[in-house]
Amino acid sequence: MSFTVLATSLLSFAVFALWLVSRVLIVDSGVEERSINTIGPYKPRPLEMMLVLFCLMGLVVVYKFQLDFKVADWVYAQTHWVLKKSVIANGILHKLAKVSLMVVYLFLLFKLFLGVKKSGKTQKSYDLAVLLFTIGLSVATVSILKRMLDVDCPWDLVRYGGDKPFLSLFNYNQAFLPSANCFPSSHASVGFSWVAVYFYMSVTNNPLKYKALLAALVLGLLFGITQQLRGAHFMSHDLSSLLICTCTSMVIYSLAYRQGRSTDNA
Repeated sequence: MSFTVLATSLLSFAVFALWLVSRVLIVDSGVEERSINTIGPYKPRPLEMMLVLFCLMGLVVVYKFQLDFKVADWVYAQTHWVLKKSVIANGILHKLAKVSLMVVYLFLLFKLFLGVKKSGKTQKSYDLAVLLFTIGLSVATVSILKRMLDVDCPWDLVRYGGDKPFLSLFNYNQAFLPSANCFPSSHASVGFSWVAVYFYMSVTNNPLKYKALLAALVLGLLFGITQQLRGAHFMSHDLSSLLICTCTSMVIYSLAYRQGRSTDNA
């Protein structure tokens, strides 16, 4: 398959996922909640636990069968990182896509500001504030870990045309510092952080929650695949980002809705 065609396909899916995220958020305001007064305390649901288990098992399988290297070997043999500086992969799917999600985030932040200014601190403004805090914390957590951990990108390794040997996360030789700080994948986290929309729609009893989860997973997966094709990350970097974002949402929503949620004045 032509990698130009592949990159174009990834771009098309990214546009679709961005549209879906925006649509479920906008349509959310017109979806009625249940007519009861309260919703019980948030507790992790089977689907969320399965997602965490999938990530953990995925990391074990990737490590056991050396899938990081097998996938990167194949991509490098086919492309020699030709997409590293391409307009579609780098300019659009990496830079522009990130800016687009930032615009959506700022729109929601502005929506929260207007809501509080107009109606004061309501349940709906609290729900939106928790969502925005969770998305921001998910991305921040991945970014902080990325700066703290010494892991190089595939394109830095001798195996893939770079100048460094592969050094594991827990056995990084100080002689090769500074590292490229490539783990976990921050770009994938920009997409995966929006799994928080699923949690937001779960506590607000919104039937679009599964579409929101699908959109977030598609976005994160597309961002992750794009970076793998460019040589910026291994598969395990993306799985780790999904695990961090999902666990962050579970923790925040467990704390924010530990006493349930009132639908009065929502």
